[in-house]
Amino acid sequence: MELNVGKESDNRLLGRKEIEVRASFDAVTPSREELKEAICRKLGIHPDLAEVVRIDQSYGVKECSVLVYSYDNKESMAKGFRKKAKEGKKAVAAPDAAPKPAQEKEEAKEERKEEKKDEKKE
Repeated sequence: MELNVGKESDNRLLGRKEIEVRASFDAVTPSREELKEAICRKLGIHPDLAEVVRIDQSYGVKECSVLVYSYDNKESMAKGFRKKAKEGKKAVAAPDAAPKPAQEKEEAKEERKEEKKDEKKE
């Protein structure tokens, strides 16, 4: 696997570097873990402080573009907005007590059908 480092920007507010890497490979697309390990080795980053955010690849091309966040320390990584967003989705998805819109629509249709039948009988 061949890695070419592209744009590298420093995001001081979030305590991280945002690194774009272009990866070329011979076989199948490497996994996130394989890419993370290779990029960390090449750039001298500790793997516990790096996160592969996105892998973009065109169909049939043996190249991909990878976005990696390299954090300064564990505290800034824990404060990362991506972790909070994932937790927020889980919290929102948890309550199953609320009826789903599709069920409500079906119930409303059934009620209308019953009303029409009652009107015809009268």
